[in-house]
Amino acid sequence: MSTLTPQPIYRKDYEPSSHLIRTTELDFDLGDTETIVSSRISFYKNPDNNKKIDKLFLNGESLELISIKIEGLGVNYEQKDDGLFLVNPPDNFILEVKVRIHPESKTDLNGLYQSSGNFCTQCEAMGFRQITYYLDRPDVLSIFTTKIT
Repeated sequence: MSTLTPQPIYRKDYEPSSHLIRTTELDFDLGDTETIVSSRISFYKNPDNNKKIDKLFLNGESLELISIKIEGLGVNYEQKDDGLFLVNPPDNFILEVKVRIHPESKTDLNGLYQSSGNFCTQCEAMGFRQITYYLDRPDVLSIFTTKIT
């Protein structure tokens, strides 16, 4: 469970994301004591944001990072309590991330959790960041493909 204190987000501080997401492929390997989530995310440069960036922040909470790659290669990143920064990301790229999560022990009813033996998800407003690293913001939309094993 996350111990981060929620911080207000003000409309006046809004800036368009430097990148958007075309497609998101998720593969959930559900287990009794852990779940492995593999994601393959296709990023592209936002045409409405011409700023050159050095870092792209991806939200992520209560995730154990197993691996992270861009286009199949190692990636320069900085991990934080509430996510990670991709350092010098390309304009267009495919990010592959594998994380370990524990839905069986979650009690905050966000992200992927178990209730009465059933796997459930609650991704709004900020629950998806407890499933994988992502641009978890309402102005970034994607086409999702999900596989559960």
